[in-house]
Amino acid sequence: MRYFVAIAIPFLAGCISSATATEEDSQTGAYALKSVDRESLPAPAGSASGSRWLLSGSLTLQPDGYYVLSERDSTWDGRAFARDERTEGGTWIVDGSSLTLTDTATEVIDTYGAATTAYFGSIASHAVLLTVPMDEGIETHIYRYER
Repeated sequence: MRYFVAIAIPFLAGCISSATATEEDSQTGAYALKSVDRESLPAPAGSASGSRWLLSGSLTLQPDGYYVLSERDSTWDGRAFARDERTEGGTWIVDGSSLTLTDTATEVIDTYGAATTAYFGSIASHAVLLTVPMDEGIETHIYRYER
């Protein structure tokens, strides 16, 4: 019996630590942007002019509670394409399957939209859906990120 207990305790400890790591791993990590409003990339980024296209993006949920959101755009000015890279960061929290990203940028002009303080969405083990306001909150888009 002692032999069984001596083997069972380390085995159970390993299972418990694996369950914790799996739960944490199911949320933290890097997600690549796959679509905007159900359109695969490159996708139109804004309905007003149709001259800006979202080429790529990523969302990284760090284990320390911070996130990094970035995207790469291309804008046609009538003569040439101009590339634009946007990056933003802040804190993230999960409540069940609800994800909230809170922007902690101190700049007056936020590259993801003026006066945006939070993004709301849902999270699963392999995907994040995020509502991203544009044009000072007048327009919103649904971004889908996947691992």
